[in-house]
Amino acid sequence: MEHLADVPEPRTGRYIVHPLPEILVIAVCAIFAGAESFVEAVEWAEAKEAWLRRFLPLKNGIPSHDTVNRVFRLLDPAQFEEAFRAWTQGLLGSFQQVAIDGKCLRGSARGTHSPVHMVSAFATELGLALGQEKVADKSNEITAIPALLAALDVKGCLVSLDAMGCQKEVARTIVEREADYLLAVKDNQPKLRQAVQSVLMERPAERVASAQKGHGRTVVQQVVTAPAEGFVDAVAWPGCKTVGRVDSMRLGGHGPFHYP
Repeated sequence: MEHLADVPEPRTGRYIVHPLPEILVIAVCAIFAGAESFVEAVEWAEAKEAWLRRFLPLKNGIPSHDTVNRVFRLLDPAQFEEAFRAWTQGLLGSFQQVAIDGKCLRGSARGTHSPVHMVSAFATELGLALGQEKVADKSNEITAIPALLAALDVKGCLVSLDAMGCQKEVARTIVEREADYLLAVKDNQPKLRQAVQSVLMERPAERVASAQKGHGRTVVQQVVTAPAEGFVDAVAWPGCKTVGRVDSMRLGGHGPFHYP
């Protein structure tokens, strides 16, 4: 509530029936509870009105879904996101892992316009989105990831990215932000992949195995790791200490399938 109170009021006029902080708190709580539309957000608020009144005055009751919709149409999304990010930074003691991934927004393509592509950061333990950055037109995730990292306080966290984010500049940015990185290495970084393969072939490796059952099958995974020193370019990939490989085998169904 303290952080959302910093979002500027976008409406004009003398008499505002429902204060902005009340609308924002209701919307955020409803989304956390699973609401996927303004109608569902208001239905949730009406069902939880007694609970909401423990910390919101609600002098004029629960706002209508039209009111909530109108407020969010007027709201500056950047200002709202800034307040939301400021709040999530206070949760840093609650999580240590941040996963960054890019997705196309479903239904965002219009006519000749390409779909909107967003890069988001998630606190994996909490299932909470910490922030997001839109990928510029005619660009890709590589440009958006450093901008997203610059807006987040990831000090002391482990930041994981898929192969698209396995870039020297991204690794350097994460280290500069005083965090650790876990990057997926594929053929877009051929020299690095070759170095990883060489390490795992020539050095004694540590192995840890695990198994998970579900959906009528068992997935067995073996993680193989080894020190990277002497093989991986420490200047190009600052802070790289360990490389590894995950071997997965699915048992059940029509037979075993191996996924290195």
